[in-house]
Amino acid sequence: MEILMAFLLIPVLFLVGVVVASLPLYVTLKFFSVDNNTLMQALITTVSAWFVSLVVGVALGIVGMVIPVIPHLLAGIAPFAVYVWLVQKFYALNLIESIIVSVVQMVVAVLMVLGFIFGILLPLGIGAGLMAI
Repeated sequence: MEILMAFLLIPVLFLVGVVVASLPLYVTLKFFSVDNNTLMQALITTVSAWFVSLVVGVALGIVGMVIPVIPHLLAGIAPFAVYVWLVQKFYALNLIESIIVSVVQMVVAVLMVLGFIFGILLPLGIGAGLMAI
């Protein structure tokens, strides 16, 4: 029975991950007052970016077996370029606005992670350490 629960946990964690990964984009677009900004649109953009980045990464990996250096250099830039292109496509922004939104979205995501670490995990660790004394 426990193994079944573990298998049911995977899709739940995937859905939670999609929502959490979409929140920085949603918050950033709210900050810039972009039209057509809904959480569902952010979810679609995020999942699309994951799948397109996966396809581009696999293609660059296959090309990297033949040409050794260039695809690996492009693999660092490709996910950002894919994300900028999808934000531009889904929200009807120009290239500069899309780049700015993508960069600010990354900063918001980093701030959310730091808030999670310092707001939840660090106090839990300190509390557990004090209880062990």
